[in-house]
Amino acid sequence: MKDLFFEELDDEIGKLIEEGAKAGVMPEGLTQAGILLFLSLRLIYGSFRKGMIDEKAGRREKERAVSEYRKNRLSERCYAGEAKRRARMGALMAEARKAADCPRCMRFVQAIDGK
Repeated sequence: MKDLFFEELDDEIGKLIEEGAKAGVMPEGLTQAGILLFLSLRLIYGSFRKGMIDEKAGRREKERAVSEYRKNRLSERCYAGEAKRRARMGALMAEARKAADCPRCMRFVQAIDGK
């Protein structure tokens, strides 16, 4: 069973490859990784059209750019998940601090916060 994230990622890559090949205007709403892939693809396709690189080199560079895009998007996903987790933890810590009369709550806060 394929992860929905990776199916969506393949769709994003396909669209970015099409746009980069056309050397069109950068699509709105791209993540940092998407911007980097789009610009890389536009440069690769442009270099190929101008005869600066051959098809084999272009294919190799495109594969590397797409590979890096996948890593960067996964890093973005992990970062977003970690940010949500930390926000939830912050809310729990604020609640525990409010319960200052609860010794267990205060030990919990001290153990996590180090304060």
